[in-house]
Amino acid sequence: PRRGGGAVGGPRISSEEMDLLNKSASMDDRLFKRQVHLKRKLEMYKEERKQTEEARSEEEARLKLAMEEEKKRERQAEERRRAKIKEKLAKYKAQMEQERAQKATEEQEK
Repeated sequence: PRRGGGAVGGPRISSEEMDLLNKSASMDDRLFKRQVHLKRKLEMYKEERKQTEEARSEEEARLKLAMEEEKKRERQAEERRRAKIKEKLAKYKAQMEQERAQKATEEQEK
């Protein structure tokens, strides 16, 4: 004979046991929801960290490129400066050579 709404032939569940089962189920549900929430939060954190890392890498690449460009400009400026010095030195040497030749000519004329 069946009594109440229990399973056929199964043990009867008291209202205290039912309350405990319900509390356990709701506790499990809360834990599950909390875990889902934490997983979502962790994924968001990982994604944010990935984007931050990518942005940092891009910034490093930009800075490296800018530094290389600056070094290149400095080298070019140094090369131009040296070329000007060489040119001035060559003019000075030519002038000195011309003066020596002129003095030698004057000495011969005397």
